[in-house]
Amino acid sequence: MNDYELFDFGKRATVGFHHMNGTYPDEIASGCLINYLNKTFILTVAHAVSTGGWGLKLEVTPELEQKYFRTQYTLMKHGEINEYAIQSGSIDPDDLLLFPEEVDFAFAELPNTFEVFDQYLVQENDFIKIYSRPKHIFNTDLQKIPEKGKIHSFFGEIKGTINYEKKQIITVPKIESDIEYSCSDGDYHYFDLPSNINDASDYQGCSGAPIFDENCDLVSLVVGGSIGTKRLWGINLSKYKFGIDIESEKLPRPDF
Repeated sequence: MNDYELFDFGKRATVGFHHMNGTYPDEIASGCLINYLNKTFILTVAHAVSTGGWGLKLEVTPELEQKYFRTQYTLMKHGEINEYAIQSGSIDPDDLLLFPEEVDFAFAELPNTFEVFDQYLVQENDFIKIYSRPKHIFNTDLQKIPEKGKIHSFFGEIKGTINYEKKQIITVPKIESDIEYSCSDGDYHYFDLPSNINDASDYQGCSGAPIFDENCDLVSLVVGGSIGTKRLWGINLSKYKFGIDIESEKLPRPDF
């Protein structure tokens, strides 16, 4: 892909979230849509949506009103199995794990009655015209992992500035490419950016953005980076696909 095609695909493949503070948005985050088990799922990271008040941006109406999809996201934890709790017959999920740790991954099903649009607003004379197209939906089995030697990229919207009068948050689009896969360890894949991360605000809003390879395959979601280095990390989706499988009733829930 050339630079324009890369930007265009990244923008179409990334969905946006707004955190609502009363009647206006005050924070931004990212995510993506996947087609899995013949359903559409929203994927993002837990630290972006776990606090509540977040809405997935659906479309801007002809009246220039932002429409949102709001739902409860499934969050996950891992830890050692508490055999005593199981033997005692506890049904409280918080009792079943010892030393539980939260996984920085969140998902929810998007009902087929909703559609997410990528939009451009263009002022023509005294009118604002909206150009719309559906967001890209990754077809994936969630088993794809990044490969060395391939170029990886992600897109996000950053540096949100609140316009209180119009109740809007203004963002700057960002495409990051030429990302090299380094290694994987546990929950995360590790990547090297082309240059150091000097300011967190240069990436704030990219959390949850899909990391895709040169074939436009989804390999991870942006989780975070280390200031003063090139290091970026993303969630290892293949380790937590079972959560979506269980929620989709593909696998039976564990019977303790």
